[in-house]
Amino acid sequence: LKKKINNNNRSNKNYSMFELYYINNEDDIKKLDINKELVGDIPKDLILKRISDGKETLIKESDFKINIKEVWLEESQIILKVLFPNEINEDFLYINCKLNFELSRYGIFKNKAMKFVKGLTNQYFVYRENGYDHLYTRGINNTGCCGMTHCWDIQHPLQLRLPKDPDIENICVGAYHVFIITRDTETNVQKIYSMGYNSENQLGLGGSDDDSFGVSQPTEVEFFTKKGIDIKEVVCTNFGSLFIAKDGQCWGIGQNIHNKLGLGSDTYLKEPQQIDILKHVQIIKYVGGRKIGVFLSKLGKVYITNNSIVQLDLLKKEVIIDVDVNTSCLYCLSNNKKLFCINYKELQIINE
Repeated sequence: LKKKINNNNRSNKNYSMFELYYINNEDDIKKLDINKELVGDIPKDLILKRISDGKETLIKESDFKINIKEVWLEESQIILKVLFPNEINEDFLYINCKLNFELSRYGIFKNKAMKFVKGLTNQYFVYRENGYDHLYTRGINNTGCCGMTHCWDIQHPLQLRLPKDPDIENICVGAYHVFIITRDTETNVQKIYSMGYNSENQLGLGGSDDDSFGVSQPTEVEFFTKKGIDIKEVVCTNFGSLFIAKDGQCWGIGQNIHNKLGLGSDTYLKEPQQIDILKHVQIIKYVGGRKIGVFLSKLGKVYITNNSIVQLDLLKKEVIIDVDVNTSCLYCLSNNKKLFCINYKELQIINE
């Protein structure tokens, strides 16, 4: 469709670079006229509403020349990250695919500078106002990832309150659990909160039977606060968590099948365990594949998990600046812009 759109519109100065299509109940493909340069009338079958402070108002055609920044799909909604005319900061629109493709605006974020984090089934919005960070969340909540006490899905963003209104340093999102890294504005102490699925104690909360299935409210991970360790990032695998401290040291907890977290065994842990073999290495990134974990050091060296953790000899002469994995391959980008594709089962470079 994209190729067809561009070819058909080359002669038109006002052609659209971004077009959305959907299939209606009669299996007809219909165009949804939400474009980077919207020209013409608003479609009659599209209801345009703006939701602000709980009130709905129709969006005038003159208001609707918007710049689309990003689009993604959920089960029953299309979410659009957009910039409205005469507004400095981005906002979000959502199209409800179950209700005649009604399009609405969240409104509560209107013209606010935001940090936005998108997970597999959840989104987190943070904006700063009056000296405080405000955190909102929406999405699927059956594992508690939205931090609400109920298990219903949340269509409109709801505010998620944290104790003492701390500054939010990072939000680390996995498929089934999430960590919120904060800093107390009074004591300057870092505090980490976790919520979501907890079958393998991947939330790092001490292994209580009460939270073995899931935790539906942000709960403090006291382990690192007590030790005075500042965490930069938490990487969430499906049922495990890898903590990277600001000094490059690593801790892991949760499911460790195939030694993916580098913990050495898959025994149930009640608290995060430091990865001893990397104590003398400053780690800046970790990615987990289905059967492998990959660590990248500040010096550009790559370490992979197997029965133990070993440095990748194939790239010893290279300085690696980024890594990623899929089900069978490891990708490494060097500082001289070489991209290596490595079969990690046989540890051979299959493409460069």
